[in-house]
Amino acid sequence: MSDTTTGITKTVMFFGANGYNYGQTSGSYYMVGHLDNNGVFVAEQQPKRVDDGSDYYASNYFQTADNTNILSIGWLGNWGYSCKKIVDANNEQSYKLGSLSLAHQLNLTKVNGEYTMISSLVKPYGSLTQTVKDTINTSQLSKDNDGYYQLLNAQRWTSQNFYLQMTNKKKGTVCGNVHLSFKQKDSNVELNYNADTGYYTVTRQTKNIADSDANTEYNKTFVEQSGVVNPNVFKLHVYTDKTSVEFEFENSGRTYSLLKYSTEDDLLFNIETDSENDLFYSMSNVDNK
Repeated sequence: MSDTTTGITKTVMFFGANGYNYGQTSGSYYMVGHLDNNGVFVAEQQPKRVDDGSDYYASNYFQTADNTNILSIGWLGNWGYSCKKIVDANNEQSYKLGSLSLAHQLNLTKVNGEYTMISSLVKPYGSLTQTVKDTINTSQLSKDNDGYYQLLNAQRWTSQNFYLQMTNKKKGTVCGNVHLSFKQKDSNVELNYNADTGYYTVTRQTKNIADSDANTEYNKTFVEQSGVVNPNVFKLHVYTDKTSVEFEFENSGRTYSLLKYSTEDDLLFNIETDSENDLFYSMSNVDNK
């Protein structure tokens, strides 16, 4: 792959692995290096994850003709729960082993002296319908009993594209906590992003796993670093349907993809913050037809 900033060409090895020694689950990884005189790969850096999510595994990679980027599609699943008893809308066992991610575009670039894969979701713009846009200012709101401004609480169709931008006119940069939740009758996914540290927490639950051990594995909490600390403008893309949620942190080029089990057509999306962060949002149905 060619570095997008310097044009230097590096050899990249992609592979699937289990990151349990590092507090992570199985996933897709890459190592940057070179080939020696015998054609053997020599790593120059420690492995990194292609996608920070809990379920981006067994990826396929397609390189463009000019070596500038790679398209990657991952299996959204995990052997800790995907092969267990999953029930469908009729409470009967489903034999669908996970789902597929959106295509991810990967570009190699050097950040702070190390090569890093910048990941962006290939957006299904041609499939978006019923778009709603608006701006919410915290100056017009009051905090609730938990100390949060309720920026948005919207009922939408389950297949949804969200684009969020946050700014903070009072402090100059986005601060404090930003909490997102995606609630359905049988499923719940939450993301809590701390703008002061860049770390975020992802939690989820579902009623559609009929196996206690698999539920325990599925319900694990994951903490990741977004690479976005007190930005002037915080930019987040979210795509969700009955089988997945995928986040793209546009400021840093990092993604987080996870498997979701739901049979519901409706989705309740909520976003709140405990600082004076204003929100611009765009919501669109994703028409898979």
